[in-house]
Amino acid sequence: MTRTRTVCPFCGCGCSFYLLSDGDRVTGIEPSPSNPINKGMLCVKGWNAHEFIHSPERLTSPLIRKHGELVESTWDVLITVPGSDTVPQWSVWPQHSVPVL
Repeated sequence: MTRTRTVCPFCGCGCSFYLLSDGDRVTGIEPSPSNPINKGMLCVKGWNAHEFIHSPERLTSPLIRKHGELVESTWDVLITVPGSDTVPQWSVWPQHSVPVL
């Protein structure tokens, strides 16, 4: 069993926990007792934060709308379509800013 420390993805509090994995499969969660935010405790979302990792409904690549349909794409394609319905106009951001989708 491998333990990998990470931060909970659900809210901005900063709770941390260990993902428990067996091979390449995440099997559970263990709260981090040394984190000053959650002090070894987790809310119900934190306890179940690993459930979506292997969900068949999880998105595994970015989607782009073409002719009204969502189709799989790549990040390289997605950032090269300024002016489309997917990405706002690049010209509205300052020169040194980085857009995040």
